[in-house]
Amino acid sequence: MKQGCSAIWTTSGLFVRGWEFLSLHKIPTEDKFPVFRPGPNFPRVRPRMALAPGINSQAISIHHSVELERARRQHIIPHTTHKMFFILNLILAITGSSAGVIEPMNYYQYTQFQAPLSWEAITSAGLKQALSSCQDSFKWQRWNCPSTDFVKRHTSPATPTPEREDVYVAAISMASIVHTLTKDCANGVIAGCGCTGNALNVPCSHEPLKAVELYEKRFGSGSGAAAHNQRVIGSLLQQSLVQECRCKQPGPQGKCLEEECVKVLKPFEAVAQDVLQMYDDAIQLDSTASNLKIMWENIPLDSLVFMQDSPNYCEPEASGRWTGTRGRQCSKDSSGSVEERLSCQQLCRVCGYRVRTQHVRSERRCNCKLVWGFRLQCDVCVQLERQYTCY
Repeated sequence: MKQGCSAIWTTSGLFVRGWEFLSLHKIPTEDKFPVFRPGPNFPRVRPRMALAPGINSQAISIHHSVELERARRQHIIPHTTHKMFFILNLILAITGSSAGVIEPMNYYQYTQFQAPLSWEAITSAGLKQALSSCQDSFKWQRWNCPSTDFVKRHTSPATPTPEREDVYVAAISMASIVHTLTKDCANGVIAGCGCTGNALNVPCSHEPLKAVELYEKRFGSGSGAAAHNQRVIGSLLQQSLVQECRCKQPGPQGKCLEEECVKVLKPFEAVAQDVLQMYDDAIQLDSTASNLKIMWENIPLDSLVFMQDSPNYCEPEASGRWTGTRGRQCSKDSSGSVEERLSCQQLCRVCGYRVRTQHVRSERRCNCKLVWGFRLQCDVCVQLERQYTCY
């Protein structure tokens, strides 16, 4: 059955084309539905019907057409008002359905579904992000941030004489958790920790110092080196704020008459690079009694501190926290980073191992093309790769 109207639903609203009603120039004498008869200049294309949610196409086209035609034959409704009532009922249905249309919220608006602060969810997301960043940063180092060792260092109680890697794990974990908490608070995901007043449609600045306060209430502020390193990470996040602006009032010719700016945190990848640089530049303090007289406030807040030298990561750890460098794969790719180009030297030769070169045969899909039936047809290409391992 051909419909009497064409309606199209878009993200900006609902609009209706009523051309078909103007072309209905004949009402059949038998008890049938109205027939669509286009004019001579109208393109002969099947009209599409895409109704908005809440509009029942059968109720509109069948019920109204049959009932109004029956009423007209019984001389209740004149023939000339048939199409008028049909259009009026359709407009009323469309108006009622489009009343619930809500414009999508922009980046700065709060979500309507705020949840209480869940430290389990925040910690889980933060540690997952921190572990991924740690393993990516230390991929070509003797200590390559194994998952078991990362979890062990994070969950163990803070030692008064931490190693360099202990300090890094604590620093990157805190930075990731506070970074995640700051963003979720500012974006309105968490109730009660965002902008003052929690007003809608208001740009919200990131406030890492508030997130650090919540973090310390949950996990404690530590003492000695741990307390100093927490202050370092808090200061780093505060210095990682950058200004982000949007146009509040657009003007003619693409100009902006009024801007609205807020301070937001840099992406976590940039923060992680700063933490890695602090790891490389960390200050070692001896653990003698004279260090008890050190005023931690006098140590600059851009330097992490540690107490003990790192263990020998060339050899495996007794409990399996790391496996040593024997069997590790290294790289001689000249296009990679400095750590990657020197990895065979650092992982193998410095640890007393040799570098073994192997040619590994691998297969991969290549020369892919789309064939009849929307199927992807590919060839199998064989490639010989040169791999280097420590032995």
